[in-house]
Amino acid sequence: MNALYRWLDYWCGQYREVRCEILSSNGNSTTIVLKGYGPNNRPPGSVMRVKPSSVITGQKKEPDTSWHKWTD
Repeated sequence: MNALYRWLDYWCGQYREVRCEILSSNGNSTTIVLKGYGPNNRPPGSVMRVKPSSVITGQKKEPDTSWHKWTD
């Protein structure tokens, strides 16, 4: 299953994303294979165990439009 892996780049304070493939998942960790360069310049094809909250699947979120009621 294709997904996005998201992590915080400590040095610049930005969130980075890379495409990945989910190999397995349980309650505490998810095993992924990177499709591009990841954190600490890990090359494509690297296998990582990450937190499930760091992996974004193909679900699309509705944009937050609550700010519209406070604007003119």
